[in-house]
Amino acid sequence: MTVLATDTALLSEDDCYREHYPSTATRGSAELTYKRRSEPITLRGPAGQLSIEIDGDPPAWLSQTANSIAELLWLPRNWDSYNALPIDMARVGSVLRVLLSTLDDRSPAPSVVPLSNGGIQIEWHRNSVDLEIESISANRFGLYFADDESGESLEDEFTTDLSLLRSLVSRLSNMP
Repeated sequence: MTVLATDTALLSEDDCYREHYPSTATRGSAELTYKRRSEPITLRGPAGQLSIEIDGDPPAWLSQTANSIAELLWLPRNWDSYNALPIDMARVGSVLRVLLSTLDDRSPAPSVVPLSNGGIQIEWHRNSVDLEIESISANRFGLYFADDESGESLEDEFTTDLSLLRSLVSRLSNMP
């Protein structure tokens, strides 16, 4: 089970949880399946901390993404000289929950961009495809997708239905 916890709140949601494949070992004709809990990843900032615990091996993209987010947590108020807010820990937790529910080990690591309203934006720009997820609030996200080769593009918002995002991430993950 994936658990996201802050100093003040548990940010785990079972309906957004997608189990990672357990490790498997074969002995004779019996197959032994076990899950291993990874070491927690903790993101710290002036507003508190966020811990991520995952059963099994963490996906390849998580370490790079968590490090990028951790750097942004230290941005002070007015970091852009236009009165930008510090990054909101609750919104970070929500974005990580969405990513852990939609990305798998084949998914490329996203870029992470701070937003002046205290949110973060997650982006992929591969070949001629752009995919962006914006944290509008702790429970609402903006989605932008464009494929220059096919001419397909869309903008949408989502809260708990991750089906569209899953299909777009899958397309991105299967690109050469």
